Amino acid sequence: MKKITAGFTSVLAIASLVVATPVLAATVISPSAQGSWDFQTNNLVDGVGRFVTGPSTPPLGSGSVELSSGTNGSTFSAIHNTSYAGQPITLGVGGVSASYSTYVPGGASAPSYPKLIADIVVNTATGSLNDELAFDPRSQTSQTPTAGIWQTWDAKNGIWTWNLCGGGTGTLQQYVTNCLSSPSVVSVAVANRTDGTGGIRLQVGPNASSDQLDGFVDNVTLGFDGTSTTYDFEDDTIVLTTPTNKDECNKGGWQNFNSPVFKNQGSCVSFVEANANAGK
Repeated sequence: MKKITAGFTSVLAIASLVVATPVLAATVISPSAQGSWDFQTNNLVDGVGRFVTGPSTPPLGSGSVELSSGTNGSTFSAIHNTSYAGQPITLGVGGVSASYSTYVPGGASAPSYPKLIADIVVNTATGSLNDELAFDPRSQTSQTPTAGIWQTWDAKNGIWTWNLCGGGTGTLQQYVTNCLSSPSVVSVAVANRTDGTGGIRLQVGPNASSDQLDGFVDNVTLGFDGTSTTYDFEDDTIVLTTPTNKDECNKGGWQNFNSPVFKNQGSCVSFVEANANAGK
């Protein structure tokens, strides 16, 4: 494999340009409308990747995505997006938008704040090399990760880690500057993984097997060409509710049921009585 070496260079004037990003309404992602998002779990036994209501009050809507390793912290749970493959990350990263919100419950044996990970292809004059960019809230200096509250992370201007282009840690702008300062590098772009999963993902784990990792994500904003999309994760799973006692029909309670739907309190009471008589 050809090794790419590049030192940090002085940031050109173009690197300081700020490109205005249009602000659009959030795109709701849910079990019935996942779009380009999908879950990926690695050997989970009792961990999950799922849409949920809460916790607490999410930054957008009433729901979020839960990513949990369960009782085996050596596994991982992720939600990934396939629609950004081929999107270039240019010098100055002016067209990039990258932020998201996390929530980690208190009491976890080893709190794992969901990471934002981007799979990258570094295209050279003779071929291409694969790299991984990882943003971990625990590595940031802008704010302290705190359990039990929602926090929003500015990943575009935060600290990332990577392997190629000199390796190490730094901002997204430093990474791209490092890569493109090598004469052999033609471009840097997002790439989907060889297993078909998306090149952009939010993930907890893997960690020590004894750890129990659990985190929630919402309010994810992504963009690479000067436009951005904000994703609002919501649980629209329909939970069937049926009355089992006539008292549950009183005081407007009949309106809370959907299996079946009632016209009024009387129809709710009649349904409960009919079921009770059928069991005799």
